[in-house]
Amino acid sequence: MRQLLIVLLFTAGPFLHSESARKCEFLDAFAEFQTGVTRTRPTTDTFSPSPSGHFYIHYDTTGTDAPQLTDIDLDGVPDYIEEVGLIADSSRYFLTEILGYNAEVPDTDFIYDIYVSDRGPGSYGVTTPEDMNGASYIQIDNDYLEGYFVPGLQTMQLTVAHEFFHAVQIGYTMSISANRFFYEMSSTWLEDVIVPDGDDYIYWVGEFYENPSQDITDTNGYSIALFGHYLSLVAENVDNQSTSEIIRLMWESFAQPGNTAFESMCTVLDEDYNISFIEIWTDYIACNLFNGFDESFYFYEDQAIIEPINPASSLLTGPEIFQMELENSRAEIISVRLSDLETTHCNLDILHDHPDFTGKIGIVSGNSDSNFILIPVETMSIDMLHDQDKLHFIYGSPQGNEDLSLSLSPDFFNLPPDPNGDGSWDVLDIVLTVNFIVGTAIPDDDQFEAADINDDGTINILDVVIMINPIIAL
Repeated sequence: MRQLLIVLLFTAGPFLHSESARKCEFLDAFAEFQTGVTRTRPTTDTFSPSPSGHFYIHYDTTGTDAPQLTDIDLDGVPDYIEEVGLIADSSRYFLTEILGYNAEVPDTDFIYDIYVSDRGPGSYGVTTPEDMNGASYIQIDNDYLEGYFVPGLQTMQLTVAHEFFHAVQIGYTMSISANRFFYEMSSTWLEDVIVPDGDDYIYWVGEFYENPSQDITDTNGYSIALFGHYLSLVAENVDNQSTSEIIRLMWESFAQPGNTAFESMCTVLDEDYNISFIEIWTDYIACNLFNGFDESFYFYEDQAIIEPINPASSLLTGPEIFQMELENSRAEIISVRLSDLETTHCNLDILHDHPDFTGKIGIVSGNSDSNFILIPVETMSIDMLHDQDKLHFIYGSPQGNEDLSLSLSPDFFNLPPDPNGDGSWDVLDIVLTVNFIVGTAIPDDDQFEAADINDDGTINILDVVIMINPIIAL
C-alpha cells in the first residue's frame, strides 16, 4: 500500500467529545431494521472496484456529495476513492485471513458496497443491515475534514475498518440492542489495531472513564475500546495482536443461540484462560489509574496519551467503615486520600469482613516510586503511605451480589528529620546539623529544609534541640 498523506489536528482533550460527533450510527440503523423500516440505498453517479474486486466504492463526480477529485496517477479514479478501496481490502484481509473471523454475509451480487457522500460534520459512518441473514452495506463521509477529532484520511480508514467489522459481526448474531457495548467495543478496538496512529478512539473514553463503576453492559462500547487491547495483550498474553484470538472466541460463543455478549466473555475467560471477568476488569481499571504519568503500569502504549481514571475521593482522617455492594459485571470503587498536611505519613490497617471478593488496590502517589497495584487479602496493612496519596479499592465478586464491609484504620505520624538523607534518623543527623551551624558544612536546599526543624528560616541550636527528641525515641 502506498504512502498516505495524513492531516492530523488534535482539537480537544481525550475526555472531550463533540456535541455533533456521531461515532457510528449502526445501532440506529439496526433499530429501524427491527421495526421493518428498510433504508433505501443511495444512488450515485458511478463506482470503482477495490483492488481485490471484492468491494464496489460508489460515489458522485459532481455536487456536494462528490469527494475531492484529485487523481494523481491519472487512472480516472479519484485518489480518495482508491484509498477507500485499499483500506476496505486490507480490513477484510486482516479480519478474515489473519484473525480468522467469518467473512461478511454477501448480498445478491456477492460484491460488498460502500457508498461515499457528504454525511455532515462529525458523522463518521454507518453499517446498514438489509436482511435477517446479515447482508449489509456501508456509508462513509466524502472527506472527514469538518467536525472530527482527528480530521483527514486516517479517520476515513479507521471508519471503514470499524464499520466493516460490524458487517462481519452481524453475520455471527444480530442480537444487538442489549449487547451494543460488545459490538462497539470490538469495532473500536479493531480500528485502532488496523490504523494504530489514527487514535480517534481516545477522544471517546470519557463515557466510561468518568464513571468507572458502571456495569460493562451499560457502556456505549466506544469508551472501553482500550479493554480490547487489554484482553489481547494481558488476558491472552500475546505480543502481537495479529495473533490474537480471544475476542474472536467470544464472538463465536456469542453466536450460539441464547448467549449474551457478557455471558460469552465470561465463558471464554473462564474456560480458555482460567480467570473470571471481574478479576481482569478490576485490574484493567487499576492500570488506567496511572495513564499519562507512570508507564510501569501501561499494557498498551496509548495509555501515555489517555487521561487517567481518577475517581472522586474522600479525605481519610481516622478509622472508617465502608459498605460495598459487589457484582460480577462492574467494579465497586471506594477512593480515599490521606491528610493534606505535607509532613504526614501513614500506616494503614485494612480489614475485610469476609474473603469472598476479588479486585485490586491502586495507590496513586505524588512519589512515582510509591505507585502500586496491590492484591487485597482479608486482613492486611500498608506501611509508610505518603501525605496526599490516593488509595482506590476496586472490588468485585465472581459470584455477584455480595456485600462487603471494608474497614480502614489509619495511623498518622510525622517523620523525624533526616538532614543527611540516608533514610534513617540518628546521631549522624545531629552531627551534620551542628556542622551546618558552625560552618564546616554547607547544606543544599533539601538538607536545609530537613535541618530547619522549626521552619524559622535559619539552622541553629533550637533545631538541634528539637531534633534530639525523635532520635532518642527511636
